[in-house]
Amino acid sequence: MDARDITPDEIRETLRAVRFAKPLGASPLLGLDALTLALRESGAGDTPETRAWMLGRLLGRLCRDGLARARGGPPGEPSDAPEPALAQLEADFRRDRPDLEAWSAVWFRYFVLTRLEMREVASAVGVVYRTLARRLAHGHALVADALIEAERAATAQVAVHPGAPPRARVHIADAVSARDGTEPAEVDPRRALATLLAAVRSDDEVARLAPAEVASIVRWPVADAVYLLRNPGRLAAG
Repeated sequence: MDARDITPDEIRETLRAVRFAKPLGASPLLGLDALTLALRESGAGDTPETRAWMLGRLLGRLCRDGLARARGGPPGEPSDAPEPALAQLEADFRRDRPDLEAWSAVWFRYFVLTRLEMREVASAVGVVYRTLARRLAHGHALVADALIEAERAATAQVAVHPGAPPRARVHIADAVSARDGTEPAEVDPRRALATLLAAVRSDDEVARLAPAEVASIVRWPVADAVYLLRNPGRLAAG
């Protein structure tokens, strides 16, 4: 997906949805190549529901790792219980390190099961609400940067998988619907089928299809599809 879609605002809205178990809707983050890789490694099917589930897990891991690095220790599991987590947050704010405060604030805000309002949290930590709000905003930016880095690494892996089975070389996500940066007015099932077949027939090919392209293949008359499968020259000729 386009890294420009990974913004602090998008991170904030997605973390809020994860925290309160709300639907992610049309979040562009659901098109992350990082989700494709994670689902493949887990053996789970690639569906809108599993992508939403894995996105929450991915963001949680990035926040845990970011907080551990900021604290100067190895990756670990910060507490998600209210009392110890609040004590950890207070200790982090005493160290007067903005990045640490930001990661800690994000963890407490979205991954700690508490009924405390953020103004109450600020008071408990010993800062004014405006300071805590600034740290949260900074934290959203840090999470966005971490996700961009993870996505670039994932995209490099997704792009080429020579020798992998076809299932590992066919990727379906909304983020690939516009190959040239513009949304096509109409999906061409012939072109979508050609892309899919290229990946099935050659270990060196990778197919990146949007859901609309997959749907166009499914809706295509069976007789037409079978004819073109038996006559690949006509399929390639378009």
